[in-house]
Amino acid sequence: MNTTATEMLVEGELDNFLNQHGNRIYTYLCILCRSEDNASDALQNAYIKFIEQVRRGSVRRDSAPQYLMTIAKNDHFARLRREGREVELAEDTVDQTTTANAARSDLARDVRLVLLETIEDPAIPEDLSLVIKLRFLEEADISTICAKTGKSQATVYRLMEKALSTLADSCRRAGIHPEDLGL
Repeated sequence: MNTTATEMLVEGELDNFLNQHGNRIYTYLCILCRSEDNASDALQNAYIKFIEQVRRGSVRRDSAPQYLMTIAKNDHFARLRREGREVELAEDTVDQTTTANAARSDLARDVRLVLLETIEDPAIPEDLSLVIKLRFLEEADISTICAKTGKSQATVYRLMEKALSTLADSCRRAGIHPEDLGL
């Protein structure tokens, strides 16, 4: 399928594009990296690679935000792999409690990533994404969700049921067992 020049992001649009999407991607990276410094590094590296691709004319306008997010995510994971190879701990220094805490922490991070990716998914209706964000990321109560969405309590409950089903499917696709989370 051939793409036209109007479908591609051009260098003159970069400032506006990065201003529009940079904060959201940075916030996502802060959660993923659990460090503002690492998030900044990943975003800067992603910007460099992204700008190179735009200059080559290889970035479609409609998928540019997701493409930038993927580059940043991949940069972070590549850094983690490099660091993992640099440091090796003796087996006796890692006890069961530390391992269990790390597993819970990893699961919590993975679930948070699934939540973020689900609310960013263009296939998810906007009102459903908002309910997922409010309830599961911001931990808002029903009355707050009703006030922020302008929907009735019955509608919010229906949306929450759909949200749970959607999140369970997203978790399965990410390799997380929804039963472990109570979904």
